[in-house]
Amino acid sequence: MIIDRKLLFADHVKYVVGKAMRIFNKLCIYTRPTWGAHPDNVQTIYRQVIEPTITYAADLNSENLEQETAPIRIYTDGSKLENGGVGAAFVCFEGSKVIYKKRLKLHTSCSVFQAELLAIKEACEWTLDRRLKQGDERHQRGTRMHMGCKEVIQILSDSQAALRALQKRSNTHPIVAKTHDTIYTAAQVDLNFIFSWVKGHAGDAGNEIADETAKGAATQHKTPDYAKFPMSFVKRTMREKTWRTWQTRYESAEQRACTKELLPKLTDICALWKATKVSFQLTQALTGHGYHKEYLHRFKIAADPFCPCDNTTTQTLTHLLRECPRFEYNRLKHEMLCSNLRISPYCVTELSNKQSAIESFVTFINYIIDKLKGFNKL
Repeated sequence: MIIDRKLLFADHVKYVVGKAMRIFNKLCIYTRPTWGAHPDNVQTIYRQVIEPTITYAADLNSENLEQETAPIRIYTDGSKLENGGVGAAFVCFEGSKVIYKKRLKLHTSCSVFQAELLAIKEACEWTLDRRLKQGDERHQRGTRMHMGCKEVIQILSDSQAALRALQKRSNTHPIVAKTHDTIYTAAQVDLNFIFSWVKGHAGDAGNEIADETAKGAATQHKTPDYAKFPMSFVKRTMREKTWRTWQTRYESAEQRACTKELLPKLTDICALWKATKVSFQLTQALTGHGYHKEYLHRFKIAADPFCPCDNTTTQTLTHLLRECPRFEYNRLKHEMLCSNLRISPYCVTELSNKQSAIESFVTFINYIIDKLKGFNKL
């Protein structure tokens, strides 16, 4: 007995037919029109050997013979536009002909994942209603629907996430749970679903039509058909609100002027820490707390705030980075690299986007901080 993964039993049928043919060919050696085994004996061998070989375990796949697979395919899709509009749709094909379309508008707070799941759920519910109506029509005509005649509907989606969610029977997502209920109810009336993944934007005509229909649903001016926002929307909204409050406090604070000069936005800080590691030298440069004389003079550690390069210019970190002739050579190397990359040599936001540029900037800062104590003769 050969059991394949999809339970189609094609490999098993091929195997037993081949085995039966080999037995039959051997039997032919002993049977000729004018001589050989008696016909009754040949018939006995056929019934007792060849026929059981072919029909062995046939009851396991007999259910497939009872199914009437209608050539119906339903493509589903969800879409979220740049303006925030969210839509879902499914398109039903019978052969190559479109027999039904449905568009659904979702609230702007909904996700594409919800749209994909909603399209599948609605497709299953529509198919079940169609099956039940067919039964009612036959009942009114006085004919009986043969419930042993199974109908199989193929539902195709380009969302692997949605299909994986449907695979998990323990999934508690509201749309998934309702879809599972619909699938169970459909099975009671001999309606089965086959869920398949189709690659999006790969030239599949059905998928392209479903995609356009979903985009059209997103632009509808109507009350949303589905308006339950996901938890991800709540988290994102709270994060954005917290971020705006933090940015306002950061900009309005009287302290951290040196930090805000190099990193005017919180996003700049995040980008910098993604591009490089925190170091002692970089921390001094960003906070303005270091060995430069402007800072030391403020706390009465240095006698004056002036840079030894001319004894008249206040030695700030900006002066050391951009003007001080003591570090001209290292500054020139950094500025030439940034010029070739066509970015500003002191804009940390731009520097963070180029690994070679941020490495050059950090190297330049490290050199200044490491040499500054000796330069100021402290």
